[in-house]
Amino acid sequence: MDKINKLSLPAAILIGSIILGSFYFASQVSKQRSIERQQVLKIKQDCREKYPETGFKASLDYSKCISIIE
Repeated sequence: MDKINKLSLPAAILIGSIILGSFYFASQVSKQRSIERQQVLKIKQDCREKYPETGFKASLDYSKCISIIE
């Protein structure tokens, strides 16, 4: 019985650390995805501003510009 009491505190600390670490990791992954989405939207907006005219050549240039991010 005494052995179980000695192991309960380290086990609780280990489990708590794993839980907190996983939440921290998940928040960092979410933050990175958000930053990447913002960068993609900015590149698309820059491409639209750079090639605002219509026509076949403009659509090819726009497609090349957009293909950079894909």
